[in-house]
Amino acid sequence: MYSSMVFRTCRISQFRSCLNKINTQHSLAAAVFHKHSSTEAKINAINAQTNVVEWKNIYVGTLGPRIRNLKIVSFMTSAVGLCIQPMVIQKAAELGSSLAATIGVCTIAGFFTFITPVLIHLVTRKYVTSIEYNEKDDEYNATVISFFLKPKKIQFKPFEVRLPLTQKLTITFYAKECPLFVDPQAFDDVMHYQRILGYDKPFTFEKEDDKNSILKKPVVKAANKS
Repeated sequence: MYSSMVFRTCRISQFRSCLNKINTQHSLAAAVFHKHSSTEAKINAINAQTNVVEWKNIYVGTLGPRIRNLKIVSFMTSAVGLCIQPMVIQKAAELGSSLAATIGVCTIAGFFTFITPVLIHLVTRKYVTSIEYNEKDDEYNATVISFFLKPKKIQFKPFEVRLPLTQKLTITFYAKECPLFVDPQAFDDVMHYQRILGYDKPFTFEKEDDKNSILKKPVVKAANKS
């Protein structure tokens, strides 16, 4: 009986020793897993920070809110005109107007209903409401207002800009062949305006003809991509 008690005591001590080893290994594995998870989380955070592109707002167009409000009013008046157009036609028919007069009234009403928003968009679609700058990639992001009042972004670099061959009132420069108009006084730093237009590059003079050798006005050209 004494031997059986000794045997049981040995078995219990061995069992406790195994449990202690298992707990130690489990704690070690948990510590390693926690360390690996924290390291991986730090790496992911660093990668996320490096992948985030920092854009700084350098330009806000002063006419942006007015253009938006003008387009909203234009759409509202067009909707009202479209709703009352059947009433106008019916009233003209009740008054016994001729077919030519009815067609003329419908044409005028249709012109102010549908053409006015299009004309306003053609005039204001080049106006830049805001410009953002990414210093890391040396890239600009210009925003204009689309026909349906949604912001349209045009991303470009300084070498992708060219100036119009002739001076135009509604075009300051072309970015990726897209005409844009900006107000120089709306820039936070005029240096960006000079870089976009290429004023920081050397001037080039073009001759009209070799016969008279008359120099034209200095034309600033965008630098080629190196």
